[in-house]
Amino acid sequence: AVKGKADFAHKHQGATWLFSSQKNKDLFIAQPDAYAPQYGGHCAYGVAKGALVSADPEAWKIVDGKLYLNYDHDIQKDWEKD
Repeated sequence: AVKGKADFAHKHQGATWLFSSQKNKDLFIAQPDAYAPQYGGHCAYGVAKGALVSADPEAWKIVDGKLYLNYDHDIQKDWEKD
């Protein structure tokens, strides 16, 4: 993951997404559900426990082609056990 640039910004579902290139932006626009994090970007472990918790964009994992975020790396280790 790399930080996006304001030059490649795109609004989607009320959020501004920043991309590192026009190509990546175009790929997202064509299939946002293939790239957007699951659970609206909330922590996957928190959702599994019944709560909407914020997530750290550095604590991520792709499972079966879907992006999941976690609260932090410690929580991510617990989530990965399941």
